[in-house]
Amino acid sequence: MRYFAGWLVLVGSVFAADTSPCLILKFHQHQFGDNMWTMHAPYDYVSGDFPKGVEFRSTLGDKQIRKVKDAGGKVVILPRTYGLSDLEDARKQCATETVSAK
Repeated sequence: MRYFAGWLVLVGSVFAADTSPCLILKFHQHQFGDNMWTMHAPYDYVSGDFPKGVEFRSTLGDKQIRKVKDAGGKVVILPRTYGLSDLEDARKQCATETVSAK
């Protein structure tokens, strides 16, 4: 039983390493009093993993999204008002090879 559990961990880690990092973002909802720098970062981080070599940011602009894609990551963009079903669909898109923005 112990060897079987070890085998499952090994196989699971190989398959987990096979998936590329994927970010789920949403459009930033600008509010009165936001700093001007948020105008250049139109997306907010929702969920997902950043690729190695790309630092975490809670708000991302086009330049950071290009860095994520160049590092082999995928990006899914949610609408400003999204629900749980939208988030689950985005996670399914991250699990597949093709990713498209809504």
